[in-house]
Amino acid sequence: MEKQFERLPDAEYDVMQIIWQSVHPLKTSLILSRLHEEQGKDWNISTLQSLLTRLQQRGYIDFKNEGRLKFYYPLINQQSYIKQETESFFSRFHRNSFKSLFASLTGGRTINQESIDELADIVKKAGKGDA
Repeated sequence: MEKQFERLPDAEYDVMQIIWQSVHPLKTSLILSRLHEEQGKDWNISTLQSLLTRLQQRGYIDFKNEGRLKFYYPLINQQSYIKQETESFFSRFHRNSFKSLFASLTGGRTINQESIDELADIVKKAGKGDA
């Protein structure tokens, strides 16, 4: 059974997105810079350090020291976290009903044929256990 993760508040998830995007561990100032550039966050360094401390305490990230600098890296992979959040959402809001999920997603809107074909392909593969 896969490890269950605690749901991340939005601010912590924003930080994790930046960390997940990087191939290498990131220092605090680079995380702050990317949060500003990519997500429009205007946080100060102490706000970010508080979020990083919480993420580390929860087991989402860790760091390595290089001199006085801390370089952060993920301990949890993004795909696993998203999968768990999606399954939780599906169960909680749709009681594992695909009909309910699709009805809420379409909201009475028209779906183009390409999207219908893609969804049909996904459903066929899932029915075969290939997805």
